[in-house]
Amino acid sequence: VILFISFTFLLCAPKEKIKEKRLVTEKEALKWVDKTLKKLTLKEKIGQMVLVRGYGYFYNQKNPFFEKYIKNEIIKNKVGGIIIYRGNVFSIAHLTNKIQSFAKIPVLISADLERGTGQQASRAIRFPSNMAIGATRNESYAYFQGKLTALEGRAIGIHQTYAPVMDVNINPENPIINVRSYGEKPDLVSKLGSAFIKGCQDYGMVATAKHFPGHGDTDIDSHTNLPTINADINRINNVELKPFRIAVDAGVKSIMTAHISVPVLDSSNIPATISRKILTDLLRKDFNFNGMLVTDAMGMGGIVTKYTVAEAAIKAVKAGIDMVLIPPDTKLAIDAIYRAVLDGRISEKTINKATRKILEIKAWLGLHKNRYVNYDRIYSVIANPENVRKVEKIAEDAITLVKNDKNIIPINPEKKSKILYITITSDENNGLSSPIIMGIKQRVKTLETRTIDLRTNDEEFNEIINSANSSDLIICGTFISVRSNKGTVNLDRQRTEYLEKLLSVKTPVILISFGNPYILKQFPQIDAYLACYGRESVMQISAVKAIFGESDISGKLPVTISKEFPYGYGITIKKSKFFSGKMLSYSSPISAGLSPELPEKLSKLIENAISEKAFPGAALLVCRRGKIVFNKGFGHYTYDKDSLPVTPNTIFDLASITKVVVTTTLSMILYDEGKLDIDAPVSSYLPDYKYGKRIKIKHLLTHSSGLPAWLPLYKEIKGKEKLIDKVKQTPLEYKPGTKTVYSDLGIILLGNIIENIKGKTLDKLAEDKIFLPLGMNNTMYNPCLLYTSDAADELD
Repeated sequence: VILFISFTFLLCAPKEKIKEKRLVTEKEALKWVDKTLKKLTLKEKIGQMVLVRGYGYFYNQKNPFFEKYIKNEIIKNKVGGIIIYRGNVFSIAHLTNKIQSFAKIPVLISADLERGTGQQASRAIRFPSNMAIGATRNESYAYFQGKLTALEGRAIGIHQTYAPVMDVNINPENPIINVRSYGEKPDLVSKLGSAFIKGCQDYGMVATAKHFPGHGDTDIDSHTNLPTINADINRINNVELKPFRIAVDAGVKSIMTAHISVPVLDSSNIPATISRKILTDLLRKDFNFNGMLVTDAMGMGGIVTKYTVAEAAIKAVKAGIDMVLIPPDTKLAIDAIYRAVLDGRISEKTINKATRKILEIKAWLGLHKNRYVNYDRIYSVIANPENVRKVEKIAEDAITLVKNDKNIIPINPEKKSKILYITITSDENNGLSSPIIMGIKQRVKTLETRTIDLRTNDEEFNEIINSANSSDLIICGTFISVRSNKGTVNLDRQRTEYLEKLLSVKTPVILISFGNPYILKQFPQIDAYLACYGRESVMQISAVKAIFGESDISGKLPVTISKEFPYGYGITIKKSKFFSGKMLSYSSPISAGLSPELPEKLSKLIENAISEKAFPGAALLVCRRGKIVFNKGFGHYTYDKDSLPVTPNTIFDLASITKVVVTTTLSMILYDEGKLDIDAPVSSYLPDYKYGKRIKIKHLLTHSSGLPAWLPLYKEIKGKEKLIDKVKQTPLEYKPGTKTVYSDLGIILLGNIIENIKGKTLDKLAEDKIFLPLGMNNTMYNPCLLYTSDAADELD
C-alpha cells in the first residue's frame, strides 16, 4: 500500500522543468568555450555556423581550388567546419593538418562515413552497408563499426561522421536510402543505430543521426526535389520518429535534418530543415535534444528549387539549426544571416547559443588542446589486419540466401565445371565485379565472363545467349547502387528485358544482388537468389565463399521483398560437404596481414623472370593464416610460341617438394601415432641395412645421414626393389650427424621405412593421410593416369 501511494504521488507531482545539459562539463573546456565565444565578432560567430566542402586529394598550395575552396573559406570567411570527400589516408591527414594551421579556432572536420572511414579514405577499412549489418541482427557488429570508424577517422583528422542513418526504409521504391538503412523495422534500426552511436562516441568521434524526421518512406530523391511523407501522426511517431528518440536517449551529439516535407508535423509543407515546428518544438523541446543540429547539404534540390541561398540560410537558423552544411555560396549565406541579425529577424542570442554548441563539440573532441594528427599513428591504426578479418566475418554473416530452387547453392565445382558469369548494371561496368570474377575463376575449371550494361547492344546480347546455352551454370551479379540524382534503384527497361530473355534459357541461374535487395521482385522466376546489400569488395568475396559452400549462410532479410519472402526470411546453410573445414579460403592480402601491393609486385617479379628466360612459365600461389591471397599462372609450358599457357590449374612435377609434402609429413604422422621413433637407429626398421646401426631416423629427416646427395640411379637400375638395394649398398661419405648434405638417397630409405610400417605405398598413404583431408584435390602421384592419352601427351 505504501509503495502504491508513493508511486501515485510521483505520477501526480508537477513535472520538473528539464534544464538544458552541457555537451561538455570539464571546467577547463568550458573555460575555453566561454573565453573563445567572448572574443568572436558577430560575423566570426556566424562563420563558425557554416561548414563547407573540401576534397582530400593532394593539391598544390597555389592550386586555384586550394586557394578558393580551402584557404579562402578558412581565412576570409572563417568557417567553422569542412566536410571531406575522398582521398587517401595520408593526403587527408596532411590536408586536415594544413586546414588547422590556417584557422584561428580549430576547424571541425566532418565526413560521410556511413560505411566506415574507407568510404572516403582509400586504404582505410570499408564496411558493408547498414542493411548488411541489419541482416546479421548483431548489435556488437554495429558498435564495432562505430568504434572502428572513430579510431580510423580520428587518426587522419576527421572528428565527426554523418552516420548512422536512422531512416526506416519502408518504401521499396526509395531511390536514395535503400541499403543505407538498417532495415524496415523501427526497433531494428533503433537497436543497431544506437549501438553505432555508442561505439563511435565512446572512441572520440561525434556521431550524427540522420535524416530527421525520417527519409525512409519517400520515392523522390531530396537531392533533386522536395519529397513529401503523407502519413498520419501515429505512423510517424511509431516508425519515422522512434529511432531518433532512441538516438537522443543514447546520447547522440549531433542530428542531421532532411529536406523533406511532413505535413502532419508542419502543415505549411516546408522542408523539415527550415521548420521551427519540427526542429525546435519537436526535436529540441519534446525530444529534449541538446546537441548540435546540422542541415543536410544546402545545395540539394529539396532546398534550391524553392529558396535562394540567402533565404534558405536564414530560415534554417531561425528554425533552430546550429550548422549550415555546404551552402552554394558561403559568403552569401554568412552575409545573409549577419544582415538578418542586424535587422532583428534573428536574435544574437540564437547565434550565441548555436556557436556555443559548436565550440562545446570542439572542446569535447579535445581540439582546444590539440587540433593536429600524428602521421606515425596512421601506421598502427589504419587497416589493422585483425579489424579487417572482423569486417570479413560481418560480411559473411550478412549474406542472405532468399531462394535456392533445386539446391543449386552450394555449387559443386566438379559438376559445374563451365560457368558463365555476367555483370549486370544500369551504369557502365568499369571493373565493378573484379573481386567476384577473380574468386570464381580460382575455383572452377572454365569461367567465361560477360557484361550487360549501358553499352550492350542486341548483337552482343545474342552472343551472351549462345554462351548461356552452352554453360553448366549462369551466375549474374547485379550492381544497382544508391546514388544522388539517379532517381531509381531498379534496373532500367533495356537491361530488364535482357535479363528476362536470359532467364528463359534452360541453364540454371544464380542471381546475386550487390545492391538493391528488392530486385527479386522484378525477376521472381530466378532459380537462386542471394542478397548482399552492397558492392564492396568484402561482400563480393563473401558471396563467392557462400555460393561455393566455404562459409555458413545465415543472414536474415531486414526488409520485406514479397509475401513469399518477408522480413526475417533467410535460408540457412552450413559449410558444404564439398569442402572440409580445413580448406584454404580466398581473401584479400590485407586480411592475411600482407601488403595490398603484394599481387602487383609478385606479378612483375615473375614476368621479369620469364622475359629473362629464367623459366618459360610458372604458377604462383600465396597463402597465409589459412587465406589464399594470390593464385595466378604466368607464361607458357615451353618457350615455343604455340605452347599452352600456364594457368592455376596446370599440373607441375613438384620433384623435391615431395620430400617435404609427403615423406616428412608422413614421418611426423607416424611419430604422433607412436609408430616411428626418430631417435632409433635405422636398423630397427631395416635390419638388413649394413649402415643401419650408425644412422638414426632423425639423420634421414635432417639430411645428415652421411649418404651422398644423389646418384644417377635412373640410368642403370630398373625396378623399385633393385633401387632400394642399391641405396643400401651405397657407402657413407661422412660420419652421420656431423654435417648436413641434402640427400635424395636418405629420403628414399625413409620412404621405404614408412611403407614397411604402414603396409601401403607412399602414393596411397599420401592420398589418405594428407591430400584428401586437406582438400588437395589436384595433388597426386602419377597424374597422367587420370587423363586421356591426348592429355597425357600434352602434359609431357
